[in-house]
Amino acid sequence: MLLWGIAATAIFFLLWPAMWVDPVGSLRQMAQAAGEAAAEGHLKPTFYNGQIYSGDPGLSFYAVTYLWRTTPLVLIGLGLAVIGWSARWGPFERPLVRKTCYYLLLFALGYGLFISLGAKKFDRYLLPAYPPLALVAGVGWAALVAWVTAFMKPTQRKHDVQGNGGTLSVDADMRRVGKLALLVILGLIVVAQTVAL
Repeated sequence: MLLWGIAATAIFFLLWPAMWVDPVGSLRQMAQAAGEAAAEGHLKPTFYNGQIYSGDPGLSFYAVTYLWRTTPLVLIGLGLAVIGWSARWGPFERPLVRKTCYYLLLFALGYGLFISLGAKKFDRYLLPAYPPLALVAGVGWAALVAWVTAFMKPTQRKHDVQGNGGTLSVDADMRRVGKLALLVILGLIVVAQTVAL
């Protein structure tokens, strides 16, 4: 890692001619310009939440923007992840999955909070938080699938029913019902998402 840092510093210094003349002044000017750009806000008014803002639209900007920009599938998946986490369904039984989801959420929420502090706000600035939240939502959906599968899973005892056509295993029927229920749930979600768009 140290080698990467040294290589990056050398390339930065070699490819930026201002660093050859005044390295400290160039870095100071770069940091000052970045700070001013974040604190200045917009030069033009911003339409947000039904109103026109000429300055900072407030801390809730990115939270509301996320709700408008993401899909219902991801929002439902995040809700399922919260439930799956607390109930330890399926993938949330494993500590590595819980830890990974924790760090993904920590990054997304921390990043969102950090960029909310600046006065200049564009919804595209939140884009780095979308993939981690989508991954956690995917784990939430996997938890639902695990729960439905476990709920529909047959008991260990086999109950055979004698009929005219021979023996029918109730366990096999329960598996079919579980798969059918899962397909119906996923189909309803796809229909709801299509209608919402």
